[in-house]
Amino acid sequence: GSSGNIDAIGTNAKFGNPNGIATDGSFLYVADQGTHYIRQIEIATQKVSTIAGNGTGSSANGVGILAALTTPSYLYANSRSLLFTQAHGVRSITNNGLVAYYPLKANAIDYSNLTFGTINNGAGFTGTNQLGITSQTIVLNGTNQNISSSDTGLPSGSTARTGCAWIKPTLAPNANQTILSYGTGNPNEAFALVLNGNGSSINTIIQSTFGSALSVRFNVQVNLWTHICGVYTGSGAGNISRIYVNGKLVGETTTAAFGTVLGQLRIGNQLNNAEFFYGSISDVRIYSRTLNEGEINELAQNAVLAQVGNSLSTSATGLLVHY
Repeated sequence: GSSGNIDAIGTNAKFGNPNGIATDGSFLYVADQGTHYIRQIEIATQKVSTIAGNGTGSSANGVGILAALTTPSYLYANSRSLLFTQAHGVRSITNNGLVAYYPLKANAIDYSNLTFGTINNGAGFTGTNQLGITSQTIVLNGTNQNISSSDTGLPSGSTARTGCAWIKPTLAPNANQTILSYGTGNPNEAFALVLNGNGSSINTIIQSTFGSALSVRFNVQVNLWTHICGVYTGSGAGNISRIYVNGKLVGETTTAAFGTVLGQLRIGNQLNNAEFFYGSISDVRIYSRTLNEGEINELAQNAVLAQVGNSLSTSATGLLVHY
């Protein structure tokens, strides 16, 4: 087709003069020399997006489209960064502020720092993930299975953070079930994302510290994938807690300042070995900063319609001005 610079799905996307290509197994990364951009193609959905460059053909560091590139060419991708060559230099792209990343694709590795989590009590990677790929996500029994790991380097005290995960609950017990938690089990010393059900449905999402909490009434569908993010802006930005579902803000409140004390990380249960999760969890991410709505919406589009249902986010993520 014709050349250009259009982010879209499949053959509706356009490139200028693509040169280098690399993959991390989930995405293809393309160095587009003709437009001075680095582009990303999601393998499962064929979605094309621009991840770096402003198209000016100059050289300046920055985040995303605030960075300037000049004729990028050869690429190398690993689990933590993307290296590329350009005129007279080698540069790198890293995921800004990502301090824990568990894709949970057949292992419990934290790809942000290449440490291994522990899979407890026989949990297996037998489920179909949010992209429709079989045997690519962990399945938890809701009674004693989880992943435990170190929380070294995660946001502590009252610093800003964002925690996100794709979840597929299979039961709606009349109790809490925890998606992720880290810190200690003492009051106000943790950060956790929790679901609550009434025996027939899951109708509440909670962001908790074992003290301050944001509780939002929201019906989470059983046997479908849902993307959930919890955001805390930090004491320097008003102590605001927010919850996003499938890329959309569903609730926020001002809380007391967090006081997270690092201790351990759990995926699929609470820190006191209770509130085990029934179902599958995928793509767990923790950031040491507040993600904005556009960034969260981008994460919420990393799925296919058949796995998420009509709630799949398909709206534009190129947030330029927000009032």
